[in-house]
Amino acid sequence: MKANIKAIIITFFISCIFFISCEESILDKQPLAQLSTENFWTTPEDVDLALAGVYNKATTWSGSDHICNFDRNSDNGIGRNTNNAFLTNGSLTPASSQIISYWNNSYREIAGCNYFLENIEKVESLDAAKKAQMIAEVRFLRAFTYFNMSQYWGGVL
Repeated sequence: MKANIKAIIITFFISCIFFISCEESILDKQPLAQLSTENFWTTPEDVDLALAGVYNKATTWSGSDHICNFDRNSDNGIGRNTNNAFLTNGSLTPASSQIISYWNNSYREIAGCNYFLENIEKVESLDAAKKAQMIAEVRFLRAFTYFNMSQYWGGVL
């Protein structure tokens, strides 16, 4: 009786191993609850989502707030808002000013633009005119970021 039980158990495990090794698709599933590089960049809707992501990141230099942040750290900020005059009073640290975040966020924006431009060609079903327009928009956003960085920090790559 013990030999029969051992034979059944061994047969069961061998058949399980054989079944799993033959059915690799059971184990190799795409993430079902999130996007991944394997299942993205396949439809025009994916390109729209990616473009929205590029615009979402492109907020560092939009609006006039960045001008005020840099201006208050100059001699224009002396006597007006001494709490934010980090450059003029010599107390600038990475944690004390948004200037450091402008540098970091600018390169995040550029990386997002580059990722979009590298992958948009994967979607073959996208209208050529729409694709050209999206590429032009992303190139402009990248150039705008580089322009602002060069205005504040000189030559940047």
